[in-house]
Amino acid sequence: MKIAIASDHAGYSLKQDLIAYLKELGHEVIDLGTNSEDSVDYP
Repeated sequence: MKIAIASDHAGYSLKQDLIAYLKELGHEVIDLGTNSEDSVDYP
């Protein structure tokens, strides 16, 4: 199954863990960002 996943900076670490878990289960994961824990808050 293809699964797309995204998060803001606060969820980055959890997103990385979830991506690894989903890949272990054999899913194709599309990471839509963010790509770091740097703040991405909008004004």
